Formats: sequence, C-alpha cells, structure tokens
Amino acid sequence: MKLRRVGLIAALIGLYLKVLHPRVRNWGASEEEISRHLPGDGFVPDPKITATNAITIHATPADIWPWLVQMGTGRAGWYSFDMLDNKGVSSADEIIPDFQTFEAGGMIPAQIATESQGKGFQVVACEQEKALGLLSTWDVKERKSVTDSDLPEVYLRRSWVFILEPADERFTRLIVRTRTAYSAHPLAVSMAHTVLDSGQAVMQRKQLLNIKKRVEQKRTRDLVEVISKEDEELPTSP
Repeated sequence: MKLRRVGLIAALIGLYLKVLHPRVRNWGASEEEISRHLPGDGFVPDPKITATNAITIHATPADIWPWLVQMGTGRAGWYSFDMLDNKGVSSADEIIPDFQTFEAGGMIPAQIATESQGKGFQVVACEQEKALGLLSTWDVKERKSVTDSDLPEVYLRRSWVFILEPADERFTRLIVRTRTAYSAHPLAVSMAHTVLDSGQAVMQRKQLLNIKKRVEQKRTRDLVEVISKEDEELPTSP
C-alpha cells in the first residue's frame, strides 16, 4: 500500500513537471514568443532555466513605461505579492514622478537587499518605452547579492527583461523573459528550481496582471477626465 502511494505521488509529480509546469512557467506567452530570441538574452547566454511570460495591455508603450521604470523595493514596489517582495508595503497604484529616471549601470533595490546583502538588481539595459533589463547575481554561500563580474563559487545569476511591443495603435504586448544560470552545487540547484523557477511562475503572473490593471485603470481615469473637461467647456444653451 505504501509503495503504491509513493508511486502515485511520484507519477503526479512527474505529470506536473512534464505537462503542467511548462505551461505555468510560460504563462501568457505564445509559442512564437517563447521560441524566438528576445532583447537581453545575451545577459545570461547559457541559461539552465528560461521562462517567457506575456500579457496584452490596452495602452501604448508610453503609457506602460512609467510603471516599469519606478519598480523596486522602497520605490513603487513590484506589483506582485507585497508581503514577499516589498516588505509588506503596498505597491503604488499611481505614477510617482520621483522614480521616473535611472540609467543602465544603476541599481534597483530588492526585498533581499539589506545593507549586508547587497543592492538588488543591476540595470543592464534601459531603452525608453522599449526594454528594461535587470540582472542579479546571488552568492549562495554568503547569502548576498553581488555586482562583481567574477561569479562566486556557488552562485545564481538571473536576467529579468521587460519588453514592450506595440500590437497596434491601441494595444501593447508586455513580454517578460527570465534566464537563470547556476553552479553545479546542491544549494544552488535547489534554490534555482524551488525559489526561482516555481516561485517565479506564480509571482510573475501576479505582477503582469497587476501592471495591466493599473495601466488600464489610469487610462480610463484620464479619458474620463478629458471628456469631463470638454463637457465643461461646451457652451450652455440660452
């Protein structure tokens, strides 16, 4: 009986890993988006895990970009599960002017980035209204993020790239690709496949849905405001 139960559990795990997990990992992305080369793939040239997620937003890249550029712990948050990635502080539901500028080579604070753990994500690409590329390298033994070009002995390196592609004049595809490389060490392998891979699938979906919600709600508010202003300016009947 016990052997049969163990066999059933193993079969279910195998089914999930082979059939369901690839779909969750690439939530929202088309086969074409999953298979093609995307900007930023070279930041982690030989990944062991790759995920592509996407969502269609009723807005232009110019409408979406301000929400991406203000991301970060202590900034606008990450629009995902705030208790896990933003120290419990609610992510912003408005555009914050103070967080609208940064350049390639700068840093974006992350939940893990205490003074003793490093600074978070390095901005490795910033092409306005087109692409935002982030890179993190985690020293697994020292339990901190590092920005040195030389990889630690036991490491996780992950690129996280946000790409805006206009679908037409009204809609935009927001595509997110993550590529993860890690050293052949049990700790690194375990963290890569449990924390980064499985956790990424759930949190990335949440982030994309929340970005879409915020962008489209602001677009609606702005449209209502314009219509109301035009109505006020119309001449009244005598």
